[in-house]
Amino acid sequence: MNSRSLLIALALVGSACSSSDGKGSGGPGVGAACNTETEAFECEIVRLVNEHRAAGADCGGQQYGSAPALAMNVQLRTAARAHAEDMAENNYFSHDSQDGRSPSERINATGYEWRTWGENIAAGSSTPAGSVSQWMNSPGHCRNIMNPSFTEIGVGYSNGPGTTYRHYWVQVFGAPR
Repeated sequence: MNSRSLLIALALVGSACSSSDGKGSGGPGVGAACNTETEAFECEIVRLVNEHRAAGADCGGQQYGSAPALAMNVQLRTAARAHAEDMAENNYFSHDSQDGRSPSERINATGYEWRTWGENIAAGSSTPAGSVSQWMNSPGHCRNIMNPSFTEIGVGYSNGPGTTYRHYWVQVFGAPR
């Protein structure tokens, strides 16, 4: 099975990198917490997503104009990273955690008060660019990325050597209340 087929249209709807206040750093891909390889991968996802948002996109025949850059939010990043790590540690690929928690339950557990949210997951690609390419080539995932209602993002990455897909990626989008 190739990486592209792993997406199986798994987009759900329901700043850069993190700042200490949990509100985001305000810039598209600059700022804090990109010190480890994992953090650098996560920050690169935000940068690439913001490039696509700035340029606009065709998501399965639906045109999206440019959208404002997303700011990394620490709470959303916590939810995304924990889910990526859980999938890698337990060798599964699903929006629902094996303990039955949904994306909204994971987001709520961080204390993030949302007006709207979305989640994209991907597996198999070893690079941020490869994962963003998977998402942009999937209409549902692309719509989440381009959705102008979302103002914040959290990204999680985990490497699970010996697992089915090895590389697990999660994007959690939100707009606060």
